[in-house]
Amino acid sequence: MSSENVKAIVSKHFSEPTYFAHLDPKIMTMAKPLIVGVDVVGARILRSQNPNIPLTPKEIADEVIESVKAGATIPHIHVRDESGAATEDPSLNKEVWDRVFDAVGDEIVTSNHIMENRLARGLDMFKGYIDPLVEWNPKYLQVAATVTTDFSEPTGPLAYNISDTELAILVEYLEAKGVKPEVQMYAPGSIDRIKHALLSKPNKIRRPIWINMHLGKHHSPPVRQDPWSHIQVITWFNEVKAELSGEDVALGIYVGGRNWLPLTVLAIMIGADVIRVGMEDSLYMYPHKDDIIASNAETVRKIIAICNELGRPVATQAETRRILGFGTSERQRASAAAD
Repeated sequence: MSSENVKAIVSKHFSEPTYFAHLDPKIMTMAKPLIVGVDVVGARILRSQNPNIPLTPKEIADEVIESVKAGATIPHIHVRDESGAATEDPSLNKEVWDRVFDAVGDEIVTSNHIMENRLARGLDMFKGYIDPLVEWNPKYLQVAATVTTDFSEPTGPLAYNISDTELAILVEYLEAKGVKPEVQMYAPGSIDRIKHALLSKPNKIRRPIWINMHLGKHHSPPVRQDPWSHIQVITWFNEVKAELSGEDVALGIYVGGRNWLPLTVLAIMIGADVIRVGMEDSLYMYPHKDDIIASNAETVRKIIAICNELGRPVATQAETRRILGFGTSERQRASAAAD
């Protein structure tokens, strides 16, 4: 066969599609808006570990303000005392939120640590935090971190133990106060507790249920070994989705430790509804470098930039409220009426 004939055959062959890429359907995993939360300070990382950790109410508020301006819609806080140690004083939460509201308004969704008395049991562990904040201003406490996994501390007498009955009572108490439980899973086995204590009876917890899986931090599965850490995130996420098939649930993935950034990106790609970044549980920016995180807003900007590159939309404040079932805020209703 002559070269001209070969060229003619090849030309005819490739004159029509032979790889039908244009027929591939859209993959909608990353189409839904992603809620970006930020945990600006926790109870554990000290200034001796990260000199940038905020400690005073003003410092914590400033970190929240900059993170909200960067695009985070749910800031979560703990507070510290004058020595920099973790404290459980709701008046300090109030001071933080007052400063934040003055700067960026009070339409954000506020999230708080709520354990006031770690040596108590049942509601006595929490009421000293919940009651004052709700009484002062319900906007101080719109979301309460509700831990479903028992744990003990490496040193000292402090521990967290809650029975299924106590968990159900806590959730009902929060719901009665108008506070949304942010149900926290620190172990895969917590799904059984959630199903038994919170989902076994109708209307035990209002829908949508918001559940977060924690990895790479205190009392949660370690994620230091690649690629197994990636496989663990994918497996656990899809196991929970399968266990809760048919439920109205918003599922979050919160990763701490050195591997927080790549595994949070993985969470974005596999369709998590909520992710959380920040300095509460992460010290280093990258898994393979010793770059200390300089600010919470830095982590928010980085993850939102990655979302933009991936084409994953980031939830606005209004979308955050809708996804989590808060309804529209007063300001959003007024804006809609004006339009």
